[in-house]
Amino acid sequence: MLSQKLKSNPILYRNILPILTDVSLRDGLQTENAIDWTLSKKQELYHKIVTTYSPTYIEVGSFANPKVLPIMGDTTPLFHYVNDYKRFRGNSTEHYVLIPTMNRLHEAIINNVTHFSFLTSVSNTFQKKNVNRTLTETKSELKQINELLKDLPNIRKKLYISCICECPLVGHIDIDVVLNEICQYYHQYSFDEICLSDTCGTLTFKDFTYLIESIYLFGVPKSKIGLHLHMKNRNELDQIIRYSLKNGILRFDISAIESGGCSVTMKECVPNLTYDVFMSIYNKVFRESDV
Repeated sequence: MLSQKLKSNPILYRNILPILTDVSLRDGLQTENAIDWTLSKKQELYHKIVTTYSPTYIEVGSFANPKVLPIMGDTTPLFHYVNDYKRFRGNSTEHYVLIPTMNRLHEAIINNVTHFSFLTSVSNTFQKKNVNRTLTETKSELKQINELLKDLPNIRKKLYISCICECPLVGHIDIDVVLNEICQYYHQYSFDEICLSDTCGTLTFKDFTYLIESIYLFGVPKSKIGLHLHMKNRNELDQIIRYSLKNGILRFDISAIESGGCSVTMKECVPNLTYDVFMSIYNKVFRESDV
């Protein structure tokens, strides 16, 4: 299991312990055919993830409109299945569900979801295409969401910020615009994790380090930052992950299947970061570390 490999060096394990969120059953399946992925097949994938990799979190689906994403139409029964399995087996994995808009939040609360993922972007065009909301409307909804959830017990809120380098619809986004948006979301809202999503897989190491060092100076702690990366440029990906592990950014989205991406906005999606690729980079850091 992944956790056993990481614990083989206890000192390094304490200092560079990644917090992994498996997104196979949500982002990983968004580009797949709903007919091919029955509920039972998703359950099989869930068992593989838990028994083989044992991540801290698993995102098990989305309460997206099934007319837009038919493959997410069985998220409710899948969520109840994995929660029943968790109670029966006593494993420590927690389950996130993606909530694309305010009107889907009530459905999640009714179904006893406690770990919520939300979507925003630094591209107004992307946000309109993806969830039919402007950024202004999204920010207004997020304030309502924070207010609604603030008194509920034992909840966690994760915010995806998409297009942190490039929007698939309008192209490159100025890095200082990205910086300003991240700082606003951290200081004006309350999220347990702010996950920076390199939607197009074109984030460069230079821009990434500028972004991380700048948001830290503006009071955003590295412990709150997560990364959702795609495997387009392996050299840049390698540098970004190595830097992150060595500098206290330990939250990563990861996938057991080599697929994924925003199928609503992109014609050609780039696969998510996989366990194999992540572990190959992690092992380099492990060998190089003097801690």
